[in-house]
Amino acid sequence: MAIALDSSSLHIPEILSPAIFIADAHYIPEPNHTFTLDFSKLESSQNTRVESPLESKWEFLDSSSPYPCYIGKNGFIGLLQSLLLNPPTQLFLMGDIAHLFIPHITHNAVIHREFITLLNALSHRMEVFYFEGNHDFGLDSRLLPRVKIYPRKLQPAVFTYQNKLFLLSHGDCFITKGYEYYITALSAPFTLSVLKLIDTISLGYIHSCARSLVNAKHIKSLALNEYDFRDFASKRIAAYKHYTYCNAHDLPTLQNQVHKPYKQTPEKCDFGVIEGHFHIGKKWQNFFALPSFYCEKRILVL
Repeated sequence: MAIALDSSSLHIPEILSPAIFIADAHYIPEPNHTFTLDFSKLESSQNTRVESPLESKWEFLDSSSPYPCYIGKNGFIGLLQSLLLNPPTQLFLMGDIAHLFIPHITHNAVIHREFITLLNALSHRMEVFYFEGNHDFGLDSRLLPRVKIYPRKLQPAVFTYQNKLFLLSHGDCFITKGYEYYITALSAPFTLSVLKLIDTISLGYIHSCARSLVNAKHIKSLALNEYDFRDFASKRIAAYKHYTYCNAHDLPTLQNQVHKPYKQTPEKCDFGVIEGHFHIGKKWQNFFALPSFYCEKRILVL
């Protein structure tokens, strides 16, 4: 049985409907392309609020559940612009939103300046949460002052939704020790400072080469049948439960949830999980394996 929670008294952030979750968009800025914000439309929609996740005002989404597809124009940027004019209550960017977004590096920030501008505009219309992934890290709160940034060291993060605990992360956690060492070293402040120095000395040449290599990487969805997905979900839930069991002292909001051995069956799991990274786009009980927007143009609406 789930434990009743008062998120306000426990200071747990709450997922408020309608909330949009976007994962693994792998956005690549087009050379010499610019987009503009129509502030006249923005002002006319300033006092509007979506009352239900898929009402007619959101005609840029289909009606499928739980992962509606964006059917508007201009891909990922078009979706963000549509949300700007028809704001949900919250927007969760669940990592790998851009294909190589490390704004701590000067030339990378310049290339993504319009993306940064759009994120800041969105943050004035709704709550925006940005979970760093393995393609976007070193996010700077000075560039995104109103965006709530969750670096890897703060993931998984505890939220509540409809009086139930949820753990949110990009998803590249609990994989292997080797991967953990690699991604931790890559996103460390010292590494980012060295990369910024190299970028400055090379006048952006090294960054341009690295960007070309990353952009050439093929991106695809992970196709799992229902049996394989349930096995995958069970293992991921067990990993999250192990984490909460081992880190209960750092997660006081979960202490009442982990007093039982973490090896109990997934059916008895007292919290939900929302993660991206694996490009799956399936749901089992309260485990949401988010789809890749790059591959499927699908999102999660809660």
